[in-house]
Amino acid sequence: MKKILVCLLALLSFSAISQVTGDTIVVKTFKYGSTTRDTAIQFPSNSLTYEKIIMRYNMRCKNGLVSTSSQRNLGCGEWDYSCNTYIADSSRMEIENLTAPSHIISNFTGTVFPYTTLQPYDYYNYAQTTVTLNSITSETQYTVGTGTSSVPNYLKANEKSGRSQLLYTAAELTSAGFTAGNIDGLLLDVANAGGNTNFFNLSIQNTTLTALNASTVVLTGFTNVYNANYSFVNGNNRIQFHTPFTWNGTDNILIDCSFTNSSPSTPIIFNGVSTTSVNALYTNNNYAVDFESNGHININSTFLSAINNSLTISFWAYGNKNLMPANTSVMYAYATNPNDRALNIHLPWSDNSVYFDCGFSAGGFDRANKVSTAANQGGQWNHWTFTKNVSSGWMRVYLNGTLWLIAGGKIKPISIMNMILGKDASLNNNYKGKINELTIWNREFVLADVKAIMNVPVTPSHPFYSDLVAYYKMDEGTGLIVNDTKKCYLNRNKYSLEFRQR
Repeated sequence: MKKILVCLLALLSFSAISQVTGDTIVVKTFKYGSTTRDTAIQFPSNSLTYEKIIMRYNMRCKNGLVSTSSQRNLGCGEWDYSCNTYIADSSRMEIENLTAPSHIISNFTGTVFPYTTLQPYDYYNYAQTTVTLNSITSETQYTVGTGTSSVPNYLKANEKSGRSQLLYTAAELTSAGFTAGNIDGLLLDVANAGGNTNFFNLSIQNTTLTALNASTVVLTGFTNVYNANYSFVNGNNRIQFHTPFTWNGTDNILIDCSFTNSSPSTPIIFNGVSTTSVNALYTNNNYAVDFESNGHININSTFLSAINNSLTISFWAYGNKNLMPANTSVMYAYATNPNDRALNIHLPWSDNSVYFDCGFSAGGFDRANKVSTAANQGGQWNHWTFTKNVSSGWMRVYLNGTLWLIAGGKIKPISIMNMILGKDASLNNNYKGKINELTIWNREFVLADVKAIMNVPVTPSHPFYSDLVAYYKMDEGTGLIVNDTKKCYLNRNKYSLEFRQR
């Protein structure tokens, strides 16, 4: 009997420490003597499963006392009655209480989402028209101009893209022998070895213009006559039109050329003639600083002190339309205290308004603001100019060469010693887009002045060049420095800046 009794006791003892379905496990976590308020308690065994978890606790005040408003450490205070408990299992998900999907795919509403583990690529289809000239039965050629002056910038194939325009007068065409009717091609005289122009487009229109103006470039109304890759060589290059252009016999004609080279070639130099009027325009391949990656630039303050009674700031901006409207700060400036806002431009703020703050005194600043459209905010290049004249009290904003906003009675003085480009004084609210061709002047521009600098680089021949405080072309393309043609120097901050073509 004793042996049997001993075995039975041993069996009962074993059962007491084993867990079976329906058992309850009690785990003590905190006690009144615990020295920490936060802790993580592990469940007894990862091999067990639990039907129900009951968290039971009680609290007591130190020595049964309650703190007062004047004596905070007597016993319990208002914060001592807060008890937050959480259950976490990194390997499982509670299906019964699941209220959110395990994965969310933006802009997708279906139940099955196809995907690939391979590298995706974007392919673009471009239509080009190739003209094959098998033989010539008869044709008449007319030569307009016989000059040998070097024209190096008309097609700058050493850049990734380019666009140029050329104006021929009706008098020149008539003098050369042209009469009203179809023009089927061009012969262009190249003085050097030539170069490649991919996606070469040539378009023509009749026009009443007698000269070209960079501030009012004609961009519409053309008839496309050539659209294909073309390699220029030394001598005459024949551009055979896929569609004849009909000259009316009385108007001048405007020829528009453009190209896009993924890999730059060599510049093409033409033979040309000199004229007293502007009969040709060309563009420079340009870059811009992109602030979307949360970068900013601290502008050297040495030359900013020249600004006091009047101010003009102009630049090109290309906002990311997918991120607009948002809280943005294109530029922020102050004298000594960052909170004393001497200049701030929101382009826009999240309420769709463009805010132009300029001038500070008596704890406040002058402001002009207006609600902007989606096209004003992003998706295209826009030219913005902000001006203020303390004496007259007028603040003005010009958009793409037209007066967009005007506000009077703004006489707070301007004092600027520090300027941040791309963010505000707290280095927040970065601009969601690109900035290019930034100019800062210590004089107020009128509409004619704004139009004069919109589409052309500022050179020392500009009548107000002595009033130009700083000029940042932002055309470096690479590197860590943005240079000022007025010999200012911009230090780039620790965030990365990306240069992109405009």
